[in-house]
Amino acid sequence: MRRVLGEDHPVTLTNAGNLANRHAQSGDLEAARMLAGDTLARQRRLVGEDDPRTLTTAYNLTAVLLSSGWTEEARKLAEDTLARRRSLGADRPDTLRTAVNLAIRWWRLGETEAARALAEDALSRMRRVLGGNHPDTVNTADLLRELAGGGTDEDPGEAR
Repeated sequence: MRRVLGEDHPVTLTNAGNLANRHAQSGDLEAARMLAGDTLARQRRLVGEDDPRTLTTAYNLTAVLLSSGWTEEARKLAEDTLARRRSLGADRPDTLRTAVNLAIRWWRLGETEAARALAEDALSRMRRVLGGNHPDTVNTADLLRELAGGGTDEDPGEAR
């Protein structure tokens, strides 16, 4: 795609983001971090910091950074991404998933009170917007039980 459409074409950037995700899934975190970081920089320059495509790339990069041990960078990017998503709509499903994933990241860093508060807010909004039986709502309720100590010691996964 890059040769045909160019380095900065939206389809090229989408494919680069997808490839970064595949690198992360296969365990090549360094390649994922480098490609996602480059893609994020290009998207910010071309479509802006608040474009949903840019925010999706940033959202995915936070998981790679955290998995790679870049915890402070992951925290800053996750917090910035959530703030930007909230500016587009605090009750949008993608905003709520971003909030839950930030709560998971905080939980992994040992910040259980902040994680719990953020997940509780997201759950309240999910119940109102998505309904109590929506998979995201159910998963967030499960996460809160884990954060309250009623679950297992397993690391909660990402909200999808």
